[in-house]
Order: sequence, then C-alpha cells, then structure tokens
Amino acid sequence: PFQSVAKSDRLRQHLGLSPNVRIALYQGGLQPNRGLDRLVRAAPSLDPNIVIVMMGNESRGTRAQLEAIIASEGVADRVKIISAVPYEELLEWTASADIGLTIFPPDYSLSIQKCLPNKFFEYLMAGLPVLSSSLDTIAEMVKTYDVGQVVPSLAPLDIGAAINAMLIDSEGLARMHRNALEAAQSEFYWEKESEKLVHLYYEILTKHGGK
Repeated sequence: PFQSVAKSDRLRQHLGLSPNVRIALYQGGLQPNRGLDRLVRAAPSLDPNIVIVMMGNESRGTRAQLEAIIASEGVADRVKIISAVPYEELLEWTASADIGLTIFPPDYSLSIQKCLPNKFFEYLMAGLPVLSSSLDTIAEMVKTYDVGQVVPSLAPLDIGAAINAMLIDSEGLARMHRNALEAAQSEFYWEKESEKLVHLYYEILTKHGGK
C-alpha cells in the first residue's frame, strides 16, 4: 500500500557519514545474481563524496565475497555493507539515500531479464531516482515515467560514470524525485494493482465458464 515517507538521514547517521556525502543505495538480498560485484568494481571511478551502500541479508557467502573485493580494490571508504533493517523501517532508511540501484546482469537468466522487484517500487515510494541495467520492464518504466536512468553497459567504468552523472545533476534529480513520488502515489500501489488482479481473475473465470 502507498505510504508517505519523510526524508531522513538514517543511513548517514548509522554509517557516520558527512551530510555532504551522496548515497547510491542497493537494498535487498545480497546474492550472486544481483551484479553487486560490479558496483564494488565501479567504486574507484566515483566522484569524491559518493558512497555506495548495500543493505540487506546475504546468501551463499555473497557478503564475504563482496568484502574481499572491497579490500582488494581498496574501496572500504566508498562501499558500505549493512544488514537488513526491519521491514516497517525500510522506507525510512531508503529515503535517506539519493538514488536507488538495480544493476542486475540481464544475461544472468531470463528471470532476471524480466524481473520487476519490490525494491523498484520501494525506491519510487521513497522518492529515489533509479539507476538500472537494461532489464526489460524496469527500463521501460524508468523511461516512461522519467524516474531514473538506464546504464549503457555493465562495465564498472560505465556504472561509475552513470552514478556520477545522476548525482551531479541536481535539477534532474529533483525532477525524477517528483516523478517517482507521483508515480508511486498515482500508479504503483497495491490498492490500484489489486483491482487489475481481480479483473484478470474475472476474465480467466469468464473465458473458462467458471470451471
């Protein structure tokens, strides 16, 4: 359901970051099919005062693998990993970032290519512009509603450049922030989506004669 989320500073306070630091947030499961290693490798090319934060529970040793890459790349000051927060607090934590990330590798699987994860809608509800890889549905929605950007490739330098470009464009961020909140409030909320689901069930039942 739609929730109005106040801007907060939870992530900076939790991590002891300066108010001037800009945060590119990935929130969700830390797992191999999320392309998170590419975010770490993009960190050396980030502009000063930009930090990538990954927030979520890990699986299959992913956090340890990411921490090893962070150490080898020497970017412990540019990439922070924290555990998942209680779901009822998630939107407040999310709203304390500046952009949301869905840099999943489309060629990992058909499921990833076609995915539309909850985090995308949580980013919008928190007012975060989204930087995404070229995932079919997310890329279409990002462009249709002007709520973010799509990276041209998943090369670490391209990801870093895309994060820098979004965060340096204050006018663009403000516009996409407004558009994200508008889309979340007028289009992408459960009360409206549930009507579509009920209508779909009705059509299926009608076609099959209620059988």
